[in-house]
Amino acid sequence: MQGLKSLLGAMMNSFKDLMPIVLVVLFFQLVVLQELSLTSSLSCLVCS
Repeated sequence: MQGLKSLLGAMMNSFKDLMPIVLVVLFFQLVVLQELSLTSSLSCLVCS
């Protein structure tokens, strides 16, 4: 039981360390996807 608790504690610490990196990656993904959809809609407006 003690091993399981220490394993879960280590996993939580790793998760806390990785969380800012994951948030930054998600933020940039959203920004890039937003820009891509925006540019594609603008190009459609220009085409028509």
